[in-house]
Amino acid sequence: MDLFKGKPKPERHDRGGGSGRNRGRDSSRIIKEKNYFFIEKKDLPFIKLDTLPADNKKYFGKLFLDILALQDLFIGSGHIETRGNNLYDDFSYTHLNRGRKTPTIPGSSLKGTILTNLSLFLSTASTAFFGSRDGASSVYFSDLPITNNPELSPKTIAARFGPRINPDHAAVKLYLKEDEAYSKLSDQEFNDLPAKEKILTIKKGSRFSGTINFKELSEYELLFLIMALGCLKNHRFNFKLGGAKNRAMGLIQLQVKKDQSYWSENLEAIIRSRTRPFAELENRLEAAITKIKGKYSSVEPMLKRIREEYGHE
Repeated sequence: MDLFKGKPKPERHDRGGGSGRNRGRDSSRIIKEKNYFFIEKKDLPFIKLDTLPADNKKYFGKLFLDILALQDLFIGSGHIETRGNNLYDDFSYTHLNRGRKTPTIPGSSLKGTILTNLSLFLSTASTAFFGSRDGASSVYFSDLPITNNPELSPKTIAARFGPRINPDHAAVKLYLKEDEAYSKLSDQEFNDLPAKEKILTIKKGSRFSGTINFKELSEYELLFLIMALGCLKNHRFNFKLGGAKNRAMGLIQLQVKKDQSYWSENLEAIIRSRTRPFAELENRLEAAITKIKGKYSSVEPMLKRIREEYGHE
């Protein structure tokens, strides 16, 4: 899931030792992308937080996250790994456990996706809290290393391209849960594609864990942070993360570990470990979103559309 960019990516030809039979084909033959859809501007709530009644409370705290891959997952590291006679785009990793590579979701990747989720509900000005205040970030995402079997799986996929036409009425581009364009190709049709990519993926069922630190958030800002994580009580939804989202990859379920996560209304309480459990906030946040939905009628249809595409359990 991401905000779409206006320019399509250039055509990519077979990478990493792919079959030479495709090389030299007519370069004007383009793989057409069909595995995305646009959210139109007229369907977005564009909620303006500064127009909502304020209580002047500020929230500090830490959320402990667990991510479950509902589809295979790919987040590129920018590095290339050799396997056999082929070269693959490697999965993002850190070095833990005596220098061994540990597949990891970068905090920046998750934060960027959550910012896109915020844009499904908030006006651009109302997402400013997601950046920095006084030179320091108000919402900080740690990296999220894998917590179970870190086995990498090599895959060859049809090369990915951005849309060649971006409708004027479109605001956000989302990816279909499944690969509508290339999942049903025969082996011969797939071999005849003009461009492919080789990537190392993490298998469905893998888990990652990390944290989010937040400070000086208003109740509404904290509400929409939890909302954008897909973790708000009675408003849950799954979403896509990483690369190859248009190749039936990247669907995740994110959970906030309520027994570990905590909050406070001042920093001193955090320092002195006088915090309160996250579960205490849920009813307060639920009441707040109910009021907002009464004022912005398009919130519920937007949530329904995302849940229908990606699920929520």
